[in-house]
Amino acid sequence: MESLLRWSIENSTGPGAQASTSSQPVGSGSSGSTAVTSVNAAPRQHLDPSIIDHILGKSDGQLMKEALTVAVDRNRSDDERIQALDDFEMLVEQIDNANNIAKLEMWSPLQDLLTASESSAEISTQVLWIIGTALQNNPKAQLAYMNLSPPALPTIVGFLNASQSSGQRSKAIYALSGLLKHNKKAVDDLDDGMWDVIKSAVSDSDIAVRRKVIFMLNALLIPTTILTEESSGDNVVHANSHESHLSSPSSVNTSEPTIAALESRGILEVIVDALVEPLPHGPDGENMEEDIELVERVIRFLHTYTVFCDRQLSKQENQKVLEYLNRPNGGSLGLTEEELGELQASLRCEQ
Repeated sequence: MESLLRWSIENSTGPGAQASTSSQPVGSGSSGSTAVTSVNAAPRQHLDPSIIDHILGKSDGQLMKEALTVAVDRNRSDDERIQALDDFEMLVEQIDNANNIAKLEMWSPLQDLLTASESSAEISTQVLWIIGTALQNNPKAQLAYMNLSPPALPTIVGFLNASQSSGQRSKAIYALSGLLKHNKKAVDDLDDGMWDVIKSAVSDSDIAVRRKVIFMLNALLIPTTILTEESSGDNVVHANSHESHLSSPSSVNTSEPTIAALESRGILEVIVDALVEPLPHGPDGENMEEDIELVERVIRFLHTYTVFCDRQLSKQENQKVLEYLNRPNGGSLGLTEEELGELQASLRCEQ
């Protein structure tokens, strides 16, 4: 519609155009009939492109280019560059704009900005935010990002290390979730070292990072059959962005490789301990209170693992969870009464 309107403006007759006609009698007699014999119009005046941009506004693609140009310009202040990246992130919330990152060859500049030693923590945090937004529920963008050279996955995982700021670690989980969710190939590409970094994040000093890690692992655990049954408007499959899903449904099955990693890397034990023996949190470990949101996410994770995936905890971990659930005034812990009953029944069956 915008292109049609732009064409219409460019090809409309200018305000100075005038039509003049000359006529002469047709036939004889006193009828006075006349016919137009010529029409002379003034030459069409094309509008300046800047005027058209002022009327219609710049295209999203142009706005993305301008924002990225500012973001990579080291002569600009950090505030200007961060604002440009924030503008870019809002644009790629639209899936077509997210896919245009590859078409406009912007992934490499963004990745270079993420890894540049000169980039401040705030700038790298904004880039991670862009990555997470562009990749979520967008397999076309996921594949484009994974095709970067050198591979981009280790870079994102690297931002989960304790040496990074809490903001960087938080946004790294957001970006990692966007890349891994419904993307079996990316999960398969996680090596033992990367899984160990994710395992460490379960005990991160920032409680928000702990919550996000558990939420991500639960999403990766959910079997494809459950995803299909519970699909909603947020997970609509579009041919223009989900071609790989349509051509290869198994490409979304992240459950099996996630289970294998959880069991082989000792991550399950750390998650259970996060529930029953939570570590203090805060910059100096000053907060000793149990975090209800984290508890609910761990309980949801355990329900997915034992009920949906039909897997078993070790006897020791199983007993720890049962004792926790049997505490007085435990409440529903984020599950429905039916789900809580399913979890308890599953744990008792394992004894």
